[in-house]
This record gives sequence, C-alpha cells and structure tokens, in this order.
Amino acid sequence: TCGATVTFALLMRRFEFEFAHSPEDVGLRTGATIHTQNGLYMVPIARKGVPRTGDVWVEPEHPVLNPGGTLLKKQQMRQEQE
Repeated sequence: TCGATVTFALLMRRFEFEFAHSPEDVGLRTGATIHTQNGLYMVPIARKGVPRTGDVWVEPEHPVLNPGGTLLKKQQMRQEQE
C-alpha cells in the first residue's frame, strides 16, 4: 500500500540497519518466492545529520485539529477577563 511505502521510506531516511546476528543465521527457504527461514532481525541506528521530527508532541492550535483545545481555552479565558 501507499502508506506502507511512505513509512518504509521514512524509516530508511532516518535509520541505518545492521544485522542483529550473523547473515548466515538468516537462512533461506524457497517456494513461490524466497523467504527467510529464521527471520531477518535488524538493529536500527539513527543516522547522523537527519533532523529528529515527531519525537516531541506539539499540541495543535487550530480549532479543527484540536476541537475544544488550547486555542478555545485561551479565547474563553480572555473573554472571562474582560
């Protein structure tokens, strides 16, 4: 699917991957397609120089994205003070 492709591209952009075990431990099994026999365990390593995004929650200020959220609270507080 398109979502899986985008997710995979983002992971490949942010991380390098190394084998968790020896490549010989993977093993191959053939059928209609080639499969790993013992799984393909990888260790992700963050790439240097790639900005970290999405690791800190930022509350949306737009009322449609955050109905009843902080923007509405601020407006109500201002009205109460007047």
